[in-house]
Amino acid sequence: MEILIKISYQSLCPTKRKSVMLETIEYEYRPNHYIEVSCTHSFVPSHANVDDKNKICSEAGFSCMQLNRTIHLIRRNKSKSSQCWESEIRVIPSGCECMWPKHYYGDILAFHESHKRYNAGLMNGYIPYIINNNS
Repeated sequence: MEILIKISYQSLCPTKRKSVMLETIEYEYRPNHYIEVSCTHSFVPSHANVDDKNKICSEAGFSCMQLNRTIHLIRRNKSKSSQCWESEIRVIPSGCECMWPKHYYGDILAFHESHKRYNAGLMNGYIPYIINNNS
């Protein structure tokens, strides 16, 4: 018998979604709204006390970091009854990601390379072992 399992993933960092309406008395916008996705906390280094919601990320030694993106809008001045639209660019919060703290652990590429070498050793039938000659 074959059992199908649906695989899904969830973010390790809690977020808050907020719809921002752009329409004002003075301006008409296109699009007329956008969605912000913010981390529910401010940056907390991995060694500090953290909220239970962030424990999975922080206990692994990582940090929940705010992601941003650039959006392009157009708007026109309602009061001038103008048909002329002008562009506007905004940087908005777009998510939260559990990230490797480079300032604390160094470049993650070096970490990946060391694991590649270790795993290659396992595949060849041996486990790398460092002998300390100073003892």
